[in-house]
Amino acid sequence: DTNAYEALAAATGSPVQRYIAATLGALWNLHDGQFDDAAEAVGVAERFGCEFGGTTARQVVAGQRVVLARECGAMSPQLVAQIDAHRPADGRIPLWSIAVAWLQADCGLGTAAGGRLRPIAAQTGDFRALPRGPHRIVALAFAAETLFRLERTGDATPDDRLTAQRVAALLGAHPDRQVLLGWPVAHLRPT
Repeated sequence: DTNAYEALAAATGSPVQRYIAATLGALWNLHDGQFDDAAEAVGVAERFGCEFGGTTARQVVAGQRVVLARECGAMSPQLVAQIDAHRPADGRIPLWSIAVAWLQADCGLGTAAGGRLRPIAAQTGDFRALPRGPHRIVALAFAAETLFRLERTGDATPDDRLTAQRVAALLGAHPDRQVLLGWPVAHLRPT
């Protein structure tokens, strides 16, 4: 409950609680299309997240800035290159690499997006071997979106189409219909 976090943050003044309240606020502002409010909340989250540091806080802020730029139509090949150059390291699931492919495809860079996504698909058996965990469904959703865009722009290969079928089956087997990117970066809507 966002209101409970906001009340706790106001009562304690804790940077951690204020960061959580701001990131939750940004998540719902992004969801509701209130982009000015989202930008303000991301700035607050960044300010308080810096007080206690940590990779997760920086990744949440970076992720919210990326989603905000995309939703506002501010994503460009130059911004994608900048995000790629400064992206956080991938963990067990290559989430940031897949997200960059998604952004590349979104900007019309189909060749680059396919070139980034195909090796990951090959390494993971068309994403079937992605480990279970909090980023798995998000990685599958980004892969599905990327493959969809490759098909629409004529950049998809026959192997991409097979991968898309496998990713669709993996997403279809997921019992939930909503995708939450990170905690609490963004709500990606139903799959």
